[in-house]
Amino acid sequence: MRKIEKEALKLSEAFNSFYRRFGYPLYKYHSVKESKWWKFFFKAADMYSNLEDWNAYTWVACQFEKHGKRFPTQLIGQEAFDTFQEYKHRFNNENTDDSLAMSLVSTYKIVKKWSEENGNREPNFKDFINDKSILFKLKRRNINPILFVITKSFYSIEESDREEIMSKEEIQTKRAAIFRNHKIKNKMKKVLDKEFI
Repeated sequence: MRKIEKEALKLSEAFNSFYRRFGYPLYKYHSVKESKWWKFFFKAADMYSNLEDWNAYTWVACQFEKHGKRFPTQLIGQEAFDTFQEYKHRFNNENTDDSLAMSLVSTYKIVKKWSEENGNREPNFKDFINDKSILFKLKRRNINPILFVITKSFYSIEESDREEIMSKEEIQTKRAAIFRNHKIKNKMKKVLDKEFI
């Protein structure tokens, strides 16, 4: 029972991270168990978490990747299962944990250095990403953009600029890779603080 509940919580957290791009969150993470949606997360975890290649974040990522906006009710059933089978390869082993962590740290240091040079003691993601020369470097991949998929500032720039940096598919893939690793996700949550999304 505890294992299923733990996986259901992971599903609800992953779902929130993908859904927030489509609208206001459907529930608060800390009170998800009291929400009308909990039974769907629990049922999905109960039905599928015994699969050999199960991963809560990958399960959710696949649904949003194929269908766009989803609701917790759509995480269950034949369509959800088929979608997972069809799309899971896009998210599994997307990055090794070491290379992912190194990419995130490397870009964070670039933002921090740039911010200090521009009179900010703390990393200023908003000014960084709105700087035209930086935007140009991100589009050309002179700066690895993966860190920005978990920052609020990235989603405040023009959609056309964002898509030149990374396709919607790539954004979802990178977010899933970060959220799949609890150690990396929690570290970035702490480091980015209010910037984390």
